[in-house]
Amino acid sequence: MRLMLVGFGIIIMSFMIVSNAQAQSSPSASLKYPSTIQSKEDYVKVEKMVENLMGELYKINQLYPDFSYDHNYNDSKELVSVTVNGIDNFAVADKAAAYIMDLEKLGSVIREVDAAHLPEISDKKLEKLLNEIEAADYEPEEVQK
Repeated sequence: MRLMLVGFGIIIMSFMIVSNAQAQSSPSASLKYPSTIQSKEDYVKVEKMVENLMGELYKINQLYPDFSYDHNYNDSKELVSVTVNGIDNFAVADKAAAYIMDLEKLGSVIREVDAAHLPEISDKKLEKLLNEIEAADYEPEEVQK
């Protein structure tokens, strides 16, 4: 009887996950990133990784503006996974969860960076930022499935 209830619970949970288009990503599902920043060049590489991930999440957010996510922690208060809701395409939801996990990893690396490894900001870099009108007119491309 107990085994049957567990099996029934698993089936119900699976149905709920599919019907809510929910995806979860754990640290092992995400890409490999550096664990520390040892130079200005490393910082620039990590910054570019963050920009790329944020660009991908922006595209997803434009296609699924109501998507949300939750962090899932273990008993030791370590982030173990991210749950994404509100995306009706499982592959896209899974990508979003993986991107968020990757951003969390990179964020922890950036928070520990030695200030000596931070590059100077140039006027050229500021010129590359979209102005308010350009940002309002930006149209994301379709997310690769």
